[in-house]
Amino acid sequence: MIVHGVTAGVIAWPLTVTEGVLAAIAGGALGALSARFLAASSIRLPAILLLGLAAGIGVALLHLFAVQLGLVPDSLGPAGALLVGDAIAFGGGAMVYGAMLRTVSGRYPAMSILEAGTVASAFAALLVAHRNGAIHRPYALADQLIARGEDPTLAILAIGALGAFVIVLLLLSERSLIRSAFHLGVVGALLLIIFGTTTMTELPTPPSSGGALGLQDDDREQREDGQGGGGEGGQGNRRSSDELDFRDQYPSGGGAPDAVVIFHDDYSPPGGYYYFRQNAFSQYNGRKLVAATLAGIDEDVHNVFPSGGARDVAWAPDAGMDRTTVETTVAMLAENTAPLGLEAPERFVPATNPNQQRFRRVYRVHSVSLTQEFLGLLDRPAGDPTWDDDTRAHYLAAPDDPRYAALAQRILATLPPDLADQPVAKAMAITQWLGEHGTYSLQSRHAGAEDPTASFLFGDLTGYCVHFAHAAVYLMREAGLPARVGTGYALPEANRQGGSALLLRNSDQHAWPEIYFGPAADLEATRTPEEIALYTLADAYDADSLTELDWGVRADAMAEVLRTAEVELATPVRSRDAYLLAVMDPRTALDELAERSEKSIPVLLERAVARVRRQAGVPERAEPSTAAGWVVMDVSPQTVLDGEGQPPDPQLQRLLGEMARGSQPIDEAVQP
Repeated sequence: MIVHGVTAGVIAWPLTVTEGVLAAIAGGALGALSARFLAASSIRLPAILLLGLAAGIGVALLHLFAVQLGLVPDSLGPAGALLVGDAIAFGGGAMVYGAMLRTVSGRYPAMSILEAGTVASAFAALLVAHRNGAIHRPYALADQLIARGEDPTLAILAIGALGAFVIVLLLLSERSLIRSAFHLGVVGALLLIIFGTTTMTELPTPPSSGGALGLQDDDREQREDGQGGGGEGGQGNRRSSDELDFRDQYPSGGGAPDAVVIFHDDYSPPGGYYYFRQNAFSQYNGRKLVAATLAGIDEDVHNVFPSGGARDVAWAPDAGMDRTTVETTVAMLAENTAPLGLEAPERFVPATNPNQQRFRRVYRVHSVSLTQEFLGLLDRPAGDPTWDDDTRAHYLAAPDDPRYAALAQRILATLPPDLADQPVAKAMAITQWLGEHGTYSLQSRHAGAEDPTASFLFGDLTGYCVHFAHAAVYLMREAGLPARVGTGYALPEANRQGGSALLLRNSDQHAWPEIYFGPAADLEATRTPEEIALYTLADAYDADSLTELDWGVRADAMAEVLRTAEVELATPVRSRDAYLLAVMDPRTALDELAERSEKSIPVLLERAVARVRRQAGVPERAEPSTAAGWVVMDVSPQTVLDGEGQPPDPQLQRLLGEMARGSQPIDEAVQP
């Protein structure tokens, strides 16, 4: 009874709610109990099996009656009907299956192997998602533990021990003492083999990727706080691998785990892919792109691990209408050369390592990640207006080969006139062309060429991400777009499967092109006085200098926030005390509003800005509040020979579908 009840509960746990699991446990136990009488009865086994089939059909009909017909839903409501349906399906199904299985093994002892196989399969299916080092799975078990900063290893081992205990109970139920002893001996021998061949105390170090993308080095040299004497963002903290390798045989990595990322905020990337940036390559050295050696270039990737304290990232964009703040925890399973973060990280904070034998280091990342779709970047200038001539020239440097410029012009000639001057449309046309004509393969023949990118682009167009990223960046630069190659990890959003944790494998290492987009040209001209006051309040809140604000600006801005909370967030703050609190202590008022409305303070301020802009009649299109910064514009090869390619970006497909018509004005071309 215990064996069948526990097994039924294990099978039902990932599939149903608590009530369904309890019903399955009860059904499995009752099925085993009824099997005692069926096995000892004079009824022939075929008749018993037919009876079981009829009982199974009856359970299915009862489930259909409870869920589909109107009597039960009308009486208990939809939620109650679903609970009753699950209880019938899992409880009745477990009872029928358990009774038949136990009856067969009772009549024919050799068939007890089916019982043992069912128990083993139930526990194996529960933990099969954990294979290959996926410590963040199964989600139903690991997600809650990881979110609390705990290591799910002990819980997984406990489930395995429970499975072994249940199998032992099943074997002890044998009538023959000799057979029971033999079975227990076999189980003991298997356990000894497992303990002797499995590393129980430490996760094996994943194999290095050889530094091909600048993420890991063979010699495992690490940059730590204070090493090299360069300081934050300086040149003294350079990683030992500062360039991308072109290889004819690129190692896939075998899927070994590199890191676990825990999301503390719900974030869905507009392109359907998460990009975790670790490094960038923008300096053209005459053959390829390498890490920048000039001061003031790519400061957002000159980062060190936050072992001594929080580290702010230079060049990080501000949160606004096209970006949002996302907090994650990164637990490294491999020795990477630098910290990685969801694009675009603005701060790295040390965190407690729950298991130093398993995780190399653990830290938190505050990112300002893109929420704006590519269509929303229309009218955005390429580059930063504050850059000097040397900086702009750095991000536009490309090979002297005239074929790059000729190909770029040929690609851009396909754009309709209304989009011909749009930087984002130029970039998307280039990535689309590469995706349509290129073939993704980990095996190529370009490494020995004087210009590997030219050998790829003007040759067979067969290569991996480093080839595609270099080709895209060169073509973008020829089109006047400041671009660079970013490296790190790229994973589809679907890999989260609704959980809060994401596993990064070395096979997820990736290189991609990035473009720097600035703010909309008419941004400052469309700001209302109320909006300016709100942004002043936001800046002072971030800088912890609210008390230094002009009293009138502070009061007016907080009044707008409170009005927005009343009108749009349905937060009860109408009392005189609340307004007085806003004037006297705006930080406390903001914190209280955020807690009551379950909205972050940046979201509260954004909603207030949107409200005052609507009242002033400012068009929604002119609403972006900050520069977009570096934006990933990845290539999605449609032909993949080996490795894992990326599906076409739906945003890109939508815009280019409109672009192909070539006759409509821009306002029509960007309609979703």
